[in-house]
Amino acid sequence: MSDSSSVSTTAAYVAELMSRRHPAAALNRRYLAALLCIAGLIVLDQLLIQPELSQLTFDAPVINVSGRQRMLSQRLTKTALVLVQETEPARRRARRQELSEVVALWTRSHVGLQQGDRELSLPGRNPAKITAAFMQLEPHFVAMRDAALRLATLPDEQLSTQSVGRGELATLLEHEPRFLTQMNAIVGLYEGETRSRVRQLVSTGWTIAVGILATMWLLHTLAIR
Repeated sequence: MSDSSSVSTTAAYVAELMSRRHPAAALNRRYLAALLCIAGLIVLDQLLIQPELSQLTFDAPVINVSGRQRMLSQRLTKTALVLVQETEPARRRARRQELSEVVALWTRSHVGLQQGDRELSLPGRNPAKITAAFMQLEPHFVAMRDAALRLATLPDEQLSTQSVGRGELATLLEHEPRFLTQMNAIVGLYEGETRSRVRQLVSTGWTIAVGILATMWLLHTLAIR
């Protein structure tokens, strides 16, 4: 019984040893390792690229809204100019309403670009250089906003006087070119951030793709061996 048991144990050991050394078993382990490597690269692709792709969905609204701010600043000044020169009561009321609406949208967009606005799809997350650019823009924005709001609420008898209505209009005409110049710079910064993000996405995507192809080639080489 002892000899028989010893023989059985030895045979089992030899069979196990042979299975470990069998080429198919080794290839299977390497194949699984390669598959795990490919799966890891695919997961890495999702972890690195998907957040950046999600950010890109916010970049378009940010660039559109910041670009629209330039148009709104020009429209603000033009509407104020027409309002001050208008003499017909009905048309003057229409211009007042238009001026109020432009100021409201212009102000909301200005705040949303810095602090975020869900309805406008603005995340409100700006790099330090864009935050600094907005700080330089702020004095011109405040001067224009306050002047436009005063014009929109001035009584008709004060609207066309040299001391009140035309003084507010002069403030708008003084600050609007400076606002426009600084806003152009901010739009350029937003566009630069988007281009940089796209370049990073392309670089990361190609790096991961090369890693996957290299792993597949290694798997092919192991299979041939």
